[in-house]
Amino acid sequence: MKKRNSITAQAARKPRPPPAHPARRIALVEQVLREVDPTVAFRAAHASKGKLARAEPVAALYEQGRVSHVGAFPALEDEMCAPIDPGRSPDRLDALVWAITDLMLRQRAEPRIRVL
Repeated sequence: MKKRNSITAQAARKPRPPPAHPARRIALVEQVLREVDPTVAFRAAHASKGKLARAEPVAALYEQGRVSHVGAFPALEDEMCAPIDPGRSPDRLDALVWAITDLMLRQRAEPRIRVL
């Protein structure tokens, strides 16, 4: 038992490694996706605003009735109804905000027709 305590004490004294750099995490996600399907479309997203600031325009779309869901998503609905805690990251809600922003709020290029 004494040996186990010394290992625990030793582990407690070691400094924690710094969190992975976001670019490395993005590269890892892309690598895993491409291992499953090399042809999958992938575009890395970089947050320039905080989560609450990104969510405001999406919340406005919900208020206008421009967003609806088909099917049941109980875990997502729980996150959508819960108050946002600064120490907790609502992953499903954040993914929803990114998806709706990409689909409905991002500026898109006008379609072009060329005559040959």
